[in-house]
Amino acid sequence: MTTFSFSTDAPAAVKAGILILPVFEGPDVGPGVKETGLEQAYRDARFTGKKGESLLVTNRDGDRFAAGAVLLQGVGARKEFDLVAMRRALGRAASSVGRFGHAATTFAQAVRGDRGDAAQAAAEGLGLGAYRFDRYKSNDDHEPLSTVTVLGSARADGKSGREGVRRAEVLVDAVGWARDLVN
Repeated sequence: MTTFSFSTDAPAAVKAGILILPVFEGPDVGPGVKETGLEQAYRDARFTGKKGESLLVTNRDGDRFAAGAVLLQGVGARKEFDLVAMRRALGRAASSVGRFGHAATTFAQAVRGDRGDAAQAAAEGLGLGAYRFDRYKSNDDHEPLSTVTVLGSARADGKSGREGVRRAEVLVDAVGWARDLVN
């Protein structure tokens, strides 16, 4: 079972297994990329920010982030990025980050609108994307996420963000249970 939380900590200071950051097409990077010092890595890799692109950067001595690794996830054009696009992008990312155990993301900061809804959508994307039915598999190497942390900005409404993440936790558990029954 995955545990969900909301935090207003700086992306570079979060001690998670993996930090997932959105990257938009064009010159505009997403929240957390500059703070972690990965803007140049983004440019050096000739990363464009198109939907589906991703760049995994592991932590080395001297890096400006505390997480074990950072996943820069391309999300397309900023003007087309909304709650649905965020859920889809995080769902794609979630399938490959389970081995890190604890995932944190700044995706909720990249969407305009209600902070609670954005936090809920980010948590849902990671929680539902990480789902796997493996009850009858004897040799399964899938590791589910143990913890998901949605990061809000320092001036974010913490109460709204925590409430959104709580709603997502209930929804993810219910959908997971329903999927188990169907399977």
